Amino acid sequence: MANYEESEEYFLRLKSLVEITDVAVIGMDLNGTIFSWNNGAKVLYGYSPAEVVGKSISIILPLEHQNEFADTLERIKSPEKDKAYDTLRVKKDGTRIETSVIVSPIIDKNGEIVGVSSMAKDITERKRAEVALRESERRFKDLFDVMNSGVAIYVVRNDGESGADYVIQDFNNKALEIEGKSRADVVGRSFLDLRPAIDSYGLIPVFRKVWKTGEPAFYPSKMYVDEHYSNWYENTVFRLPSGEIVAIYDDVTDHMRATGGLLESEKKYRLLVDSAAEAIMVAQDGMIRLVNPMAVAITGFSEQELLSKPFSSLIHPDDRAMVVECYQKRLRGETLPAHYDFRVIAKDGNTKWVEISAVAVDWEGRPATLNFLTDITERKRAEHQANERLKELGAFYYLAKIVEREGVTLEKLYQEFVNFLPESWRYPEIACARIVLGGEEFRTENYMDSAWKQSAPIKVNKAARGTVEICYLEERPEADEGPFLKEERHLIDAIAERLGHIIDLKIAELELTNETIVATESRQKAEAYFDFLAHDIANILSPMVAYADMLKARPNDPEQVTKFSSKILEQGKRASSLISNLRRLESIERTHPNEIDTIDLRTLFSSLEDEIQSGFPDKEVAVSYDIPDVQSMNVKGGEWVENVFKCVYDNAVRYSTGSTVELEIRASMLQEEGGEPFWQIEVSDHGPGIPDNVKSHFNKEMSLKEREFKGVASSLPFCVSMIKCLGGELLVTDRVPGDHKQGTVVIIRLPKGE
Repeated sequence: MANYEESEEYFLRLKSLVEITDVAVIGMDLNGTIFSWNNGAKVLYGYSPAEVVGKSISIILPLEHQNEFADTLERIKSPEKDKAYDTLRVKKDGTRIETSVIVSPIIDKNGEIVGVSSMAKDITERKRAEVALRESERRFKDLFDVMNSGVAIYVVRNDGESGADYVIQDFNNKALEIEGKSRADVVGRSFLDLRPAIDSYGLIPVFRKVWKTGEPAFYPSKMYVDEHYSNWYENTVFRLPSGEIVAIYDDVTDHMRATGGLLESEKKYRLLVDSAAEAIMVAQDGMIRLVNPMAVAITGFSEQELLSKPFSSLIHPDDRAMVVECYQKRLRGETLPAHYDFRVIAKDGNTKWVEISAVAVDWEGRPATLNFLTDITERKRAEHQANERLKELGAFYYLAKIVEREGVTLEKLYQEFVNFLPESWRYPEIACARIVLGGEEFRTENYMDSAWKQSAPIKVNKAARGTVEICYLEERPEADEGPFLKEERHLIDAIAERLGHIIDLKIAELELTNETIVATESRQKAEAYFDFLAHDIANILSPMVAYADMLKARPNDPEQVTKFSSKILEQGKRASSLISNLRRLESIERTHPNEIDTIDLRTLFSSLEDEIQSGFPDKEVAVSYDIPDVQSMNVKGGEWVENVFKCVYDNAVRYSTGSTVELEIRASMLQEEGGEPFWQIEVSDHGPGIPDNVKSHFNKEMSLKEREFKGVASSLPFCVSMIKCLGGELLVTDRVPGDHKQGTVVIIRLPKGE
């Protein structure tokens, strides 16, 4: 049972593999009847399994191959016959296709052949390519043999240093004519066998360089001499993808002899060309045919290197299409500018600017162009530097105009300047800018971060506080720093430095302004304190003097002495309290918020209750509390909060008319939307209350110079100012709304402490 299950599992796996393969797999019995047809067969032939299973294999055989199945049976039975072969098949739609077929026998458990397995692939395209290749080879052979120039093909052996290393593979008919040989005389022999003096002729180094580099080369006319030959030859050499060397050459002996009378005139013109301060080149069929020494000096290539190069290979890739188009138009006789500029790539890789002036000429009987090139690299560099300098000056001028504008804020300066920045870069149409400073961003509307970015840090007081950034939204050719010029690096660094300097100045101006404001406020406050002291101390001293005069007039009246002494003492305490409050207010104004201590309200309430009771022995003080049961009730304020609550408690008890004083203390934690949590404490009493015209002044910060009240509860304005300095608020309202005579509620709000 186990073997059966394993066999079944193996069969299922095999069937799965057959189904997923893209090879057409067909199973047939020995009569050619199909019993198995996989998905690959469906795709290849167009028939579904239901359409072919049970039918003869002849359904996919062309008429001329209807007897092929008999041959298939012979193939699987005979060890000598090939099991793989190429043949034709017919698809469901009638299309004939080339296939590569592999057949194999299907053997049962007894070793008997019971069927045939066929695997096939569509090789129609491959067959077409083979036919096309054969046709191409035939055409090449025809062209090879009818060319007017000699063509020799060599295979290179060893290191290619000698003519003996170049073995002739083939000569065309023209080459055989030039050499006076048959193909049998040359094929398989070395170049040295054919031309004994070839190693001293100068052509072998050209062969070797072309073989090594793959770059084509031209070897100009030169006389070759040995015991059999005395002729002038001109060679063009290139390398095939197979590594073989091809030489296309012409015997130009007759031409050289015919031009002998022109040599003297040619020498004169050659002297003129060689002495020219411009590079002179003749371009024909895209190749350079003549160069002068200045062309060698500008490009860095030797004369031989230049004569083996296409003219376009010297041109910068970005200018190549334009120059080639002008070259072709000039040959067609079209009108072109007398001069134009483009870039060339020298041998050392450096880019040079040239100005070209060209005319169409006839060179050796065929159209060409005579080109005069002037090196204008330094002029271009000077123009470029001038343009970049103008951009830099323009950027700084614009920045200076913004800074000079009266009342301009730093934020407005950043935004206006960032909108201007792209105009100072080489590709403003695709440039965008951003300034990031102090957690804020100022950007152009089209700003997007990109891979082509240039940035510089903005330093304020020598510390980096932000960046200025320029991005290109599209790729541009590589320059000094990605697509950016080195001058643009200098510019963005200078802009960042200038922005930092402007911020330093603005901060200094702001600090100076603030210091001036603080000094003015301090002077005004000092004057106000002096006026306050002068006025209130005078109000306190006047009754003290009057009571002292009364006391002096009745020294022997104990009752009057006690009365007047108490009045004088009370006024003294008022003066002391006034001075203490002024000192506290001045102290809190000078203290930094981080230096202010916290205080626990629960502890404060407990100590104040004992203190107020002992301070007024003639009154019974009853305090009730409505405060949350929390672990901590800390607020910021320390001793200043303690003094404020002392004043509030003291006023509530002091000005109460009865012998029993009731105080109600309520506390709650509150937090307004988007704000920090704070404690709100309400102190309610049942005293005579405070008139509305007086209360309205408690609910705003105290003005020392413009007070409309003095005397009663005069400590409360100090409390209002101290609470405000602590970041809180003190309000005074009626216990019974609209009836101030029913008592007062003092509401104090303080930020929650740590």
